[in-house]
Amino acid sequence: MALHIVLVEPEIPPNTGNISRTCAATGTWLHLVKPLGFSIDDRTLKRAGLDYWPFVKVEIHENLQAFLEEYQGHRMWLSTTKGTQRYTDVRYQDEDMLLFGRETAGLPRDFIAAHQEQAIRIPMSEDTRLRSFNLSNSAAIVLFEALLMPLMRLMGIPMNANSRRMERRALAPEARSLLPAGRSSPEPRPSSGGRAAPPRPGDLPAPCGTPRRRRPAPAKTGPPFWP
Repeated sequence: MALHIVLVEPEIPPNTGNISRTCAATGTWLHLVKPLGFSIDDRTLKRAGLDYWPFVKVEIHENLQAFLEEYQGHRMWLSTTKGTQRYTDVRYQDEDMLLFGRETAGLPRDFIAAHQEQAIRIPMSEDTRLRSFNLSNSAAIVLFEALLMPLMRLMGIPMNANSRRMERRALAPEARSLLPAGRSSPEPRPSSGGRAAPPRPGDLPAPCGTPRRRRPAPAKTGPPFWP
């Protein structure tokens, strides 16, 4: 499955460098739409991309209109905090293009308004001090969701986004073969009826003669992340 990440007027070199590494590792096309806030030869950009740049399939476009004319007919998804649907509600397809705007302003408002049905968002906390995620993090979140969907279909997991967490537990037989020996499901093992249970990953080592204890669960604070 080949996808495209499109950065419209990116400003910060390390973000583009990090995204280029992600594209190289996943076989994803990278499109840079001018004007850019840096030079392609910027040392910071190359340092963030390390030695991955020779493996990045990259195209540079003079402006947004030129890009749209060259790739008219392709499905495009606009990642923005103003999106009306969550990025997990979309059924991504081969050759889809994922668009991201400038770090300071995002995609042009009139462009979003003209393609509102293609605008997607990443759910965030209700804390209004946080305006958006980092650009490179956002690109990775949406890209890997798009890449995951064909795998989920292959495993026989339904694609209803409203109950996604429950569906991922309903593993198909192909997925069960990946579980450790003796486990037929990813659910925790039942209680041993009062007997000392064998240690599991995450157990803290205990001195001789003292009961084994579990790592404490992290405290839940603030509003729920996933609406």
